[in-house]
Amino acid sequence: AAIKKLLNCGYIQYEETVENGKYKKIYSITESGKQRFTEWITTPLNAQGIKNPELAKLYFMGFSAKESRETRLQEYISHLKEQYDALNAICEEAETVNVPKEHRDILRYQFAAARYGKDFMKFNIEWYQKLLDEMRNEKQ
Repeated sequence: AAIKKLLNCGYIQYEETVENGKYKKIYSITESGKQRFTEWITTPLNAQGIKNPELAKLYFMGFSAKESRETRLQEYISHLKEQYDALNAICEEAETVNVPKEHRDILRYQFAAARYGKDFMKFNIEWYQKLLDEMRNEKQ
């Protein structure tokens, strides 16, 4: 849906090619796309509300069967840990990558976003683990 929107707005274009007998689309940004991107990155940062549908599930978890709650939380924590590991690998790689001086400033912010994601995942893992521990302690 996002690519379609960008195409319809004229911000990107594509060229179809055949490589090893397979059709391939190669996308590129248009001049109007570059202009719109530049406008977008120079606008002020705005605080957004939390968009996490899992919070709605957590909010209503008390209506679900007690037996399934622990399992669902364990599965969610495992999923968060996988995401954390992926972001951690990106961050570790960033520390060793050799970047030309003229691109270091760009890369700094790209990897700052990865560090944010990693720290956010760590917070979520710890928070949900604490909730799970509280649930387990109530059983005893």
